[in-house]
Amino acid sequence: MRANQEKEYFIDEELSQKILDALPDAEWRLIFALCRWGGVRCPSEILPLRWDDILWDDAKIVVTSPKTEHHDNKGTRIIPLFPEIKPHLDEVWGNAKDGAEFVVTKYRTTNANLRTQFHRYLKRAGIIPWPKPFHNLRATRETELLDVFPIQTVCAWIGNSPNVAMRHYAMVRDEHFAKAAGKPVSKPEKSAASGAADTAVFEGTDGDRPSESGDKNAAFDEENTVPPQEIPSCRDEINGRNRTRTCDLLFVRQML
Repeated sequence: MRANQEKEYFIDEELSQKILDALPDAEWRLIFALCRWGGVRCPSEILPLRWDDILWDDAKIVVTSPKTEHHDNKGTRIIPLFPEIKPHLDEVWGNAKDGAEFVVTKYRTTNANLRTQFHRYLKRAGIIPWPKPFHNLRATRETELLDVFPIQTVCAWIGNSPNVAMRHYAMVRDEHFAKAAGKPVSKPEKSAASGAADTAVFEGTDGDRPSESGDKNAAFDEENTVPPQEIPSCRDEINGRNRTRTCDLLFVRQML
C-alpha cells in the first residue's frame, strides 16, 4: 500500500538550481547537494561525514547511518560521488582548515536547526517550502535513480529496502506516462514550488521532534507536516433543519 501521496513532491533540476543560487555559502550548497543528488539523510548522515569518508580516487563516499546501525552490517553504506555533488565538495574542501575532521563544520552546534534554516532560505528566494523537505529530496533522487539502475543497487545507495522504497520514496511522475505513451513531456508554465514567499506555505513542526542523531534542536528529515485545522461549522443539519450547537457558540465567542 502506498504512503500518503499528497505529501510527495519532486524537486526537478530547474528548481534545484534555483535553490542552490539562494543558499548562503558553500557548506549549505553541499548539504543540499548531498540530500538532493546523494540521497543522504539530513542531519543524521550529514553531520557525521568526515573527510576520511571521501574516497576521491574511487569516486565514492562512505555514509555513516545512525538510523540503520542496529542492523547487521548496515551502519555504513557507500554511494557514488555523483558529478552533481563533486563541485560543491571540491569547494568546501578548498575552504577547509588544515587538519579538519568533519566535512560540515559551520552548522554543528545544537541550535543549528537545518530544517528551519532551509525553509528560511527558500522563502527568501520566493520558493514555497514543500512537505517533508529533506525526505522529498531523498525521494526525488531515488525516483530518478530507479529510472536508470536496478532496484537493489538504488536501495543500497539510498539506504532503504525495496519495500520501503516502493511505499515511501518512489514516485510516479507525469513524465513516466508521457514516455510510455510516446508523447513529448509538456512543461508547466510555472513550478508549483515557486511564487511569492508570503503565499500559503506547507509548515511542519520545527524543532519539536528529535532528530535521528538525538539532537532535539537539529532538523529532522522524516517529519510529518501538520495540516491546518478546519474552522468548525456553526450549523448542523438534522432532520432537514438547522440548529446551533453550544460548542459552536463557544467557538464564536473565542473568535470575538
